[in-house]
Amino acid sequence: MNKRAVIEGFLLALVLIILNKVFYININNINFFVIVISYALVNLLFLTKNNLNDFLITGCTGLGVLIVIDLIFSHVFARFLYSHIIENYSVLNSVMLYFFGFIGSIIGTGIAVTLTATGVGLKIKTKIFSQSEVFMEKKLKLKLLGYLLLSAVGFSYFVLPQRAGISVPVFVILQAVCLYLTAPKKKPLLMLIPVFILSLNSFTSGNEMWRVPNLIVSALLYSITALMMSGRFRIKNSSAWFLGDVFKNLAAPLSHFELPVKWCAETNKEHTQTAKRVFIGIAISIPCLIFLLIMLSSADEIFSQNVTDFFDSITALFNFSAVLKIIIGFFIGFYLFGLIYSTYVPKEEKIRETKIIKGDLIVLNILLVSILAIYTIFVIIQFKYLFANSNNLPYGLTHTYYARRGFFELLFLTGLNIFLILITSRLTRNHVGKWFVFTKSLCCYLCAVTIILLISSFYRMYLYNADDGLTRLRFLVFGFLIFEAVGLIFTFFYILKPKFNIISVYSIIALTYYLFLNVYPMDHTIAKSQVDRYFDNGKAGIEYALTLSPDAAPQIARLLDSDDLKTASGAHYYFVKNNICLNDTEKRWHRWNLSIDRFNELIPK
Repeated sequence: MNKRAVIEGFLLALVLIILNKVFYININNINFFVIVISYALVNLLFLTKNNLNDFLITGCTGLGVLIVIDLIFSHVFARFLYSHIIENYSVLNSVMLYFFGFIGSIIGTGIAVTLTATGVGLKIKTKIFSQSEVFMEKKLKLKLLGYLLLSAVGFSYFVLPQRAGISVPVFVILQAVCLYLTAPKKKPLLMLIPVFILSLNSFTSGNEMWRVPNLIVSALLYSITALMMSGRFRIKNSSAWFLGDVFKNLAAPLSHFELPVKWCAETNKEHTQTAKRVFIGIAISIPCLIFLLIMLSSADEIFSQNVTDFFDSITALFNFSAVLKIIIGFFIGFYLFGLIYSTYVPKEEKIRETKIIKGDLIVLNILLVSILAIYTIFVIIQFKYLFANSNNLPYGLTHTYYARRGFFELLFLTGLNIFLILITSRLTRNHVGKWFVFTKSLCCYLCAVTIILLISSFYRMYLYNADDGLTRLRFLVFGFLIFEAVGLIFTFFYILKPKFNIISVYSIIALTYYLFLNVYPMDHTIAKSQVDRYFDNGKAGIEYALTLSPDAAPQIARLLDSDDLKTASGAHYYFVKNNICLNDTEKRWHRWNLSIDRFNELIPK
């Protein structure tokens, strides 16, 4: 058994327990997003291994130790470390903490097992222990260290505050300036434009549903920027390798975490050795002191009370929430440093062998003809009964019942059809002759059929919306269908002349759609749809509108003058509830948000 993996399992459990206790003390002042990220990062760092065997050893050891310590000994620690919060113990807070901690742990563990299984974890470990440092001038090292420090402090100060608003785009602007001064190439910095657009969501919208996805998408865009700076971002014909390079590059900065410490240590080696010995002494002393405090506190009540008072006074001096934000900020700072440093590391060009695979035209044509025969019958039925709005339906079906079914099935089939088109085009790209032309024609026909399925899906969703009003899910689906149609247009060109990378085109379309969702006031449009329906025909939909973010406030304000007392009181409660939530924290310039300002102006006096 790998002893190192067992030791890391013990350390993982210890860190998670300490994290849990620190979070609980400040549970009312901490954003749950910070909890998820913290647990995810801890699990990711400890569980990313060279192989799955070490992953299982560390994971199982950590889980076992965590259960034993947390369930058996937690009350002993609480006796003198956290006695000041026992009176205010909240089952809800405890459950929420464990829930978000569990979500973060699942995310971190999932990423760790992926990195381990794909071998990226092995590469990271190899780089950490055997990578040779690139020669750099002292001036460049100072620039990179300055970038690390500014990124760490900036992320803690601008991004991590609860309900951060304008401070998020300020952080991105700061990043752009720092990268312009430190990056080896300037043109790739244009990739920060989408990151800036994503950051504007925090300033212009009160809808927080995109906060975590925006962080993930921004990380991917940063990875692409770093690859472009290093000259390793190559999009070849009909190749999807660049996606793998982007995801692998996300883990690359972890291999450079030790460099800033090493550079600082080189400035004064004598003091570094002394600090190292002091650190080792403290690390050995802490477990001994904890053991003695537990035993002596159990033996003497007066000593126990004195220890409790001491720790109460110590904890009162620290803002654990701020300390945790600084820790997360420095992790991000080290990560961004590693990302930029990797652009200076020369990479060996690996020529990927492209195997020429020729598909069997007869087999593919038989498959396509069979599928298209069924689709042709289905399309005829769509034109005859659905699009014609026919009331003479067989089997006693009504048009409303007939049209409202099958949306998700058709949406799933459009995805399968696109996948089949791409696979067929890939397998037949080296063919020539009349049968190859016939295959292309079948692919074009399948693409046309897919567009019809898309129109059928859109029409069915339109009927849903006409009856029940717009919701977030329906809004997202409408947008997805429109952008998927744009993708199908490019697919037509790809079938006829596959001279470009269709995967990169799909990626650009997906990014454009996601940017659109961030800048468009979705909740305002949804609320307008529901309120208009209410005033036009009295159809219920107001209950859903009242659950939306402050972006919907201008439309909800229209309901305050409703003749229906229940509707007016519901709108009034919407403003009262959101006002309490938005004003439960100190007012700071970081939280300046246009949508929330507009909401405050509309609050009934």
